[in-house]
Amino acid sequence: MSVRINTLVTSLLLGVILAGCSSAPVATITAPTPLPTVPPAPTATLTPVVQPTPTAVVKRALFVIFDQFEELEYGEPRAVLEKQGVNISVASSGSRSVAGYMGKKVQPDVMLSEVHTADYDAIVFIGGYNYDESNADAIRIAQEAVAQDKIVAAICVAPITLAKAGVLKDKRATSSMSFSRLKAAGAIYTSESVARDGRLITGNGPAASHNFGKAIAAALTEPAATPAVGAVGEIAFASDLDGDFEIWLINTDGRNPRQLTDNTFMDSSPAWSPDGKQIAFVSNRDGNDEIYSMNADGSDVRRLTETSDASESFPAWSPDGQRISFDSDRGGNWDVYTISSDGSNLQRLTDHPGEDWISSWSPDGTQIAFESKRDGNYELYVVKADGNNPQRLTQNAVQDGAPKWSPTGAQITFFSRRDGDAEIYVIDSDGSNPKRLTNHASDDSFPAWSPDGAQIVFTSGRTGHDEIYVMHSDGSAVRQLTDNGAQNWSPAWRPVP
Repeated sequence: MSVRINTLVTSLLLGVILAGCSSAPVATITAPTPLPTVPPAPTATLTPVVQPTPTAVVKRALFVIFDQFEELEYGEPRAVLEKQGVNISVASSGSRSVAGYMGKKVQPDVMLSEVHTADYDAIVFIGGYNYDESNADAIRIAQEAVAQDKIVAAICVAPITLAKAGVLKDKRATSSMSFSRLKAAGAIYTSESVARDGRLITGNGPAASHNFGKAIAAALTEPAATPAVGAVGEIAFASDLDGDFEIWLINTDGRNPRQLTDNTFMDSSPAWSPDGKQIAFVSNRDGNDEIYSMNADGSDVRRLTETSDASESFPAWSPDGQRISFDSDRGGNWDVYTISSDGSNLQRLTDHPGEDWISSWSPDGTQIAFESKRDGNYELYVVKADGNNPQRLTQNAVQDGAPKWSPTGAQITFFSRRDGDAEIYVIDSDGSNPKRLTNHASDDSFPAWSPDGAQIVFTSGRTGHDEIYVMHSDGSAVRQLTDNGAQNWSPAWRPVP
C-alpha cells in the first residue's frame, strides 16, 4: 500500500544618640540672667513601614467519589483541608448528585471524563461500598497526577485505583481490604492506618479519615519537586482547523492550543530541533513541497531546500542538531537525503527504485531508520548515517511505517497494518520483540516519543476524525489531547534540553 502524506495536520533596612551635659564650678554668685525658655525637643515618632502582604496561593484538591461513598472518609479530610484554606472540588462519573452510604448527597462539580489534572494540587480518591475500581477516567487521572508530581491520596478500597494505574510499584501503601492486590501491583504493603511515600498517601479506612486528611494537608504545604522531563511540555502537530494545514502547538495536558503558521498554503510534518528552539516542517508556500525551518514561536521562517520540479517531506533532525534528514523524489524515485541545518551540503543517503521515506535518527546519531518499499511492501529499515549497510528490521505482507527511535535507542515505535487496521507497535532496535500498543478499529498512526521515553503521542481516527492522543509507552492510559473536529496529524513532542 502506498499512501503519500506530504502535508499533515499541525513562562519575578536609627540609632538615637543621647548627649549628656556637665556644669563648671562658679566662684561668684550673681543674679543670673534669665535664659530664654527652650521648649523640649519633640519626641520623634517612627512610623513603621508596612510591607505588602503577599497574595496567598490557594491550593486546590479534587475529591473523587462514587455512589455509596464512605461519608466519614469524605467529610473528615474535606473539613481538615477546608480549615487550611484548600479549595475543594468533587468529581464523579456522572453529573447527578452522588449519595453516600448513609444518604448524604453531594453534587459533583465536574465529571471525571472532563477533569484536567493539571488544574489541581491534590487528587483524593474516596472509598465506599460501591467503589468503581475499574473507572478508566479515575485511572487516567491517577496516572496523570503522578506524572505531574501532584499529591495523590486514596483511602479504604480506593488504593486499588492506584494499583491499576501502575503507580504503586515499590511504594509503601495501605488499604482496608485489598492487600494481595496491592502487593501484586508491586506495592510495599504496610499495616499503618495512614501511609505516606513521597507524594503518595494511602489510608486504611474510616477510622483513619482525620489523620488521612492531616497527611494531605501537610503535603500541600510542602514544595513540589521539579517535574520529571516529559511530565509537562508542548507538542507540535499539523491541523487543518483554519481550512488548510498549519503548524500548531498544544500543551501536553491538552490545553492552550496555538497556531504557529498562518497562510493559505499547506504546512505540515513538524520536527523539533534537539534543543527545542526550532521546528523544521514541510510547506508548499513557494509552489511545491519544500523543507523549511522556523523558531519555536513561528518567527524567522527559512526555506532550506529548493527544487522546482520535485517534492520533499518528513524532515528529522540529527541528535547534534547539525543535519536534517528528509525524503525527496528529486532523483526520480523517493529516497532519503540529508542537509546541514542551514540547507547547505546536500547528501543522498539511499538510492533505490523502491520508495524510501519517513526517516528517524538514532540517539547516538550513527544510524537512521526509515520506511521502504524496496522489497515489495513497506517495511522498516535501518542504515548507517553515511548511507552504508542498509538492514531490514521488519518483514510482513502489509505496511510497517513511520519509525521513531526511542530516546534511549533501545526501541523503535511505528505503525503497522499487520492486524488489519493501523496500530502502534514497538520493537527492539534490532527488529526483535514486537509489541502491539494500541488496539482499535480505527487507524492509529505516526507515533512519537516523549523526551523521557515514558509516553508516546500519536494520531488516531477513533472519534471519526483524526485527533492527537497520548499514552504511556506500554500502551496504557490513552488520553485525547485535541478535540476540534479537524484533521490533526504528525505530532512531535518538544525536547527538553
